Amino acid sequence: MAAALLAGVAGCLRLPALPPVAAAWLVLVAGLVLWWRSGLPRFAGALLCGFALASLHAGAAMSLRLPVALERADVMASGTVVDLPLHEPGRTRFRFRVDDDGSQEAALRGRLLQLSWYADRGDRGDRAQGALLRAGSRWELHLRVRAPRGLRNPGSIDAEKRALAARIAATGYVRDPELARESAPARGIDAWRGRMAARIEASVPSPSSRFVRALALGDTRGLQEADWT
Repeated sequence: MAAALLAGVAGCLRLPALPPVAAAWLVLVAGLVLWWRSGLPRFAGALLCGFALASLHAGAAMSLRLPVALERADVMASGTVVDLPLHEPGRTRFRFRVDDDGSQEAALRGRLLQLSWYADRGDRGDRAQGALLRAGSRWELHLRVRAPRGLRNPGSIDAEKRALAARIAATGYVRDPELARESAPARGIDAWRGRMAARIEASVPSPSSRFVRALALGDTRGLQEADWT
């Protein structure tokens, strides 16, 4: 039956477009009915269930994506920095969960965004790299957002597929950093991970501290391609 379920999922992924939600639900009901029978009907039922579940799952994920009306729009959003921000020369990359309340843009309420905070040319030091951001902290930010997309070169990373799997609704960057305001300090499990990662980095001065952080906390920010290999 597992093979039939996987075959149904594969069949859904090969479609040029997802079927309507109502049709997917009907296929799922039909598949469950057939699954209770024996012999070939049961195999067909598993196949239909795999197809329907994959369709519904993909449809739910696609419904989270940024609508065309907000493409490259500027929005004000308040929310929480989730996971550990990645500080790089000239920018900080981080994930931001928008608050799920009526004060936020309807299409972004409760959504997960992948954002960058770029340094201004005249800025220097940590502040220029957005290092004020801490996992678990709450911020009010002026953002420019767009739907996730990436390069379509053969053999390159499929950024859209990764964003879809991670339920990232939009990507974007912080505009007017001077308007950014921290509304609450870091707290929660991600804030704890950030503090522990800093303590490990300070206590284990050798380059191998990145492996300790990765194994102990899931903090893979310091790993390079050679380390993964």
